[in-house]
Amino acid sequence: MSLRPDCLCNDCLAGFVGIVDSNGVIACPQCGGESCDCEGCQLTLHRLRAGERDRKALGLRYPGNEVTNWTEVEGCMPLRQGAES
Repeated sequence: MSLRPDCLCNDCLAGFVGIVDSNGVIACPQCGGESCDCEGCQLTLHRLRAGERDRKALGLRYPGNEVTNWTEVEGCMPLRQGAES
């Protein structure tokens, strides 16, 4: 296992230091969703930290789910709920 800084959950948008498991997967500690530490995800996380909340500007693919009440630790609950439907 290895640590990866600045991982972004693709489901809830939580940011965290990820642990890569033996299968190469980085699971989100908040929701268990798939996470990534690629350059694009790191850029999205940087933009979220800087205050960007526009879904299109962030490059998010979930239509209709705006980023509100985002925190780095908890991510974005409305986005998580929208991803389930």
